[in-house]
Amino acid sequence: MLGHDPSNFRLILYCRLDQEAEGSELNSKMELLSKSSTMLQLDDVKPHEDVEEHRLTLLTETIRKDGHLIRPIAIDRETRVILDGHHRVAALRRLGCTLVPVYEFDYKDPDITVLDGRSNLPVDKATVVTAALTGKILPPKSTRHMVLLADRSVHISEAEKENPTPLSRLRRSNS
Repeated sequence: MLGHDPSNFRLILYCRLDQEAEGSELNSKMELLSKSSTMLQLDDVKPHEDVEEHRLTLLTETIRKDGHLIRPIAIDRETRVILDGHHRVAALRRLGCTLVPVYEFDYKDPDITVLDGRSNLPVDKATVVTAALTGKILPPKSTRHMVLLADRSVHISEAEKENPTPLSRLRRSNS
């Protein structure tokens, strides 16, 4: 069962961890899976790839109709580069939001990897960060960020728990 405490949301994912894993590896995996979502200014997160207009239009309408964003995005804690959630960020911009809920990851963690997506461009972590920091963004869906959990590589979205956030909260400023 997943737990949700609205005052201090904690992500708790249950996965089949290798029973023979050493304590330090187990602690590292649990640290990766136990995250609090935080709120950042939308302008502080940095995209590394473009979005697909048709997907963006559909997602924007869904978020507008629902009145909330279902899932925070994933970013690198140090650089604020978006690892997962480019369409959600673009939809929030269209909806006039100024804040975005995020899960922060340590992109230097060797258990987080990047694969090339639909563009078939060769990508690595340095390419992703450079694209974001220089503004020379990659084509849509160029990357797929993966996380190693119990010797199984899964998409980073599996470490992003749903945490519906009302649009009214995302339209406030932090000033």
